[in-house]
Amino acid sequence: MLIIRVHEREKAQVKKLIEHLVRKISLIKEDSTFLAFDQDMTEKHGEKYIQKIVLKAKNLSYILPHIETECMRHRSITLEWA
Repeated sequence: MLIIRVHEREKAQVKKLIEHLVRKISLIKEDSTFLAFDQDMTEKHGEKYIQKIVLKAKNLSYILPHIETECMRHRSITLEWA
């Protein structure tokens, strides 16, 4: 399982990044890959808003090359393997 977290000071920026990542992942994900996110579920911790995308499959390594540019470009995106 892979959890992608987006955290920013502005809620609109979180939403924009989440939508971009979901669109990108939806285009490349395999049928057996479970993708979940809640468009309206944004948490606030301190001064930052946080939202997550959850991916579940036997092997998710094929997704990493497609999202690594976004992760490097935006320090507000973190990956958590579970």
